[in-house]
Amino acid sequence: MSKRFQLDEIDLQILKMLRKDGRLPYTAIAKELDLAEATVRKRVSRLMEEGVLHVVGVVNPAYIGRAVTAIVGVHTEGQEVEAILSKLQEWDEVRYAAVCAGTYDLMLEIAVESNEELFHFLTKRLRAIPGVVGSDTSLVMKVVKDRFSQVGGEHVSHDS
Repeated sequence: MSKRFQLDEIDLQILKMLRKDGRLPYTAIAKELDLAEATVRKRVSRLMEEGVLHVVGVVNPAYIGRAVTAIVGVHTEGQEVEAILSKLQEWDEVRYAAVCAGTYDLMLEIAVESNEELFHFLTKRLRAIPGVVGSDTSLVMKVVKDRFSQVGGEHVSHDS
């Protein structure tokens, strides 16, 4: 679901700067954009209140012992999708989960410590969830782009 939010050029510039460094002080943004710090603070607050901007720390899974990343397409049956998603949200290994139209009902990104743990996740845990009838897995060999959002035009769109 996409919610349109009207962004002006200043909003876009602020978002671009915060994408590069989410900890950037308002004073630095204000100086770079030739604005008052209070203006930047109000705009960032508005962007956060409207749900356009979320500032979070992103942990590289390899640095916490999860060197194996996989993309998993999940086939489901019946009306179990919400219950399946509820279960998946509880698991730390699941970094991303989305309901899809097309080949798969759900797409997951998971990060685990080893191929053995991936095997266990797929064959024991995922298959044990009622409503999961199958899955296809692709092992991520190298990440060449990892962006949480792209800033451009009049809206913010999410891509991974």
